[in-house]
Amino acid sequence: MAALLVARRITLPLRTLATTVRRFGAGDPTARADARAAGEIGEVGAAFNRMADVLARRARQRRQFAATVAHELRTPIAVLQATVEAMIDGVEQPSSDAFAALHEQVLRLTRNVAVWSRCQRPKGPTSASPWPRPTWPTWQRTPRMRSTRCSPAVT
Repeated sequence: MAALLVARRITLPLRTLATTVRRFGAGDPTARADARAAGEIGEVGAAFNRMADVLARRARQRRQFAATVAHELRTPIAVLQATVEAMIDGVEQPSSDAFAALHEQVLRLTRNVAVWSRCQRPKGPTSASPWPRPTWPTWQRTPRMRSTRCSPAVT
């Protein structure tokens, strides 16, 4: 009888942790382990929670990055579209000034894409780890995105 109680005391926290891991793996980003368990089981629970927090932070950064990219692309694309449509409709005549404005928007798009490409390149040596290296950027912007820099948000 005592052996059964000891076995249950050991396996219950493991079963609880396994349930939490399954919930997280099934897509519940809020699943967290009870890290109050004694010994190694508590350590594993705390490590799982730290990992889940890092993954949640990376997901937020990924969404923020995508929103930033979409926002920064909309303006030059809208200007290009409006100017070309105005030329097609005859509202604006093709001229050196009109083409210069279009060219400036193309250069803006090119600069933004170049910055975002640099931000997405892995920094430093790659490891054999199965976990992806953090590449989600933190933005530092100056007016008109002329000197945008990025740095890894998670190291």
